[in-house]
Amino acid sequence: PASASAAPVAPLSPCEENDPAAVRRAAEALRAGQAGLVVMDCIGFRGKTRDEIAALTGAPTLVANLLVARVAAELLGR
Repeated sequence: PASASAAPVAPLSPCEENDPAAVRRAAEALRAGQAGLVVMDCIGFRGKTRDEIAALTGAPTLVANLLVARVAAELLGR
C-alpha cells in the first residue's frame, strides 16, 4: 500500500508575529515541507502575518479569525 506523507507543521504563536526571524523560520519549514495550503488556526493571528507567510511560502494561507468573519458576513448577507 502507498504511504501517505504527513502534512508539514510549523509552530508559530501570535505572540511571535513581530519577530521576523520566527515568522521566517515557520515559513521556511512549511516551504521545505512543500505545504500546498497554510492554515493559521489561532484567532490571534492578523492579516499582516497571513500575508507575510503567504509571500514567503508561495502557498495560499488562511487565518481562522478572518475565515470565520467572512463566513459570518456571508450568512448575514453582508
